[in-house]
Amino acid sequence: LLIAAPSLWLIRSAKMNFRETLSLKPFKFSAIPISLLFIMACFFINLWIGGMTQKVMPESGMDMKRLEKVLEPVLTNMSWIWILIVFGLAPGICEEILFRGFLLSGFMENKKKWQAVLMVGICFGLFHLYPAKYFTTGFMGIVLALIVLKTGSIYPAMIAHAFNNSFLMLLSQVINPESSVGKVTFDFLQKYGQGDVLLPLYYVVPAVIVALLCYKWLPHAVAEPSLPKTTLPKENLEKNV
Repeated sequence: LLIAAPSLWLIRSAKMNFRETLSLKPFKFSAIPISLLFIMACFFINLWIGGMTQKVMPESGMDMKRLEKVLEPVLTNMSWIWILIVFGLAPGICEEILFRGFLLSGFMENKKKWQAVLMVGICFGLFHLYPAKYFTTGFMGIVLALIVLKTGSIYPAMIAHAFNNSFLMLLSQVINPESSVGKVTFDFLQKYGQGDVLLPLYYVVPAVIVALLCYKWLPHAVAEPSLPKTTLPKENLEKNV
């Protein structure tokens, strides 16, 4: 809430249109499954990006290890439902309001589309503070911005964002339901997301192809009905003449 509140306050203070600024618009239902498949493909691309970042910047792995030490006890002592709410649903809504709502619409006023998307990605990466996550979160920020611009609505991006944050935690319950969500999640990220094992290209290349196809298949914004033109009755026109 602290993430979304300042942008909501600024929109209200400036008397801006909430619906237009935050892209709170209708969308085609097919945008949901395609966005989820899109973000899942990008999840595997991001694992490769994270691994490459660790190879090029080995010191960045220390940041992730410190983050792991802080979060693992928290995740271990929380039920998986609360983890999904706190780490999946809440960021999926609040971060989208700030980055793909308020900031994206602001950048779109003075920048070209690709520049606005890139700026949002950079801001999203820097927002997460840890150098090891700059590139991975920045990439996801770009992907989510593309979803908003293509569908014309922030809602598919919110759903995709929440799913991205929750995907590995849900997967951990399938892989090893006996173990804690936190332990399985961090073990997986330690192995594939921090350079211990670089994700093979035979996973990455199909993921890139699927991501490109999903972006192509994403439905365009729903055309909103225009207001009917008001015409004066004929007798009123004659009087005005």
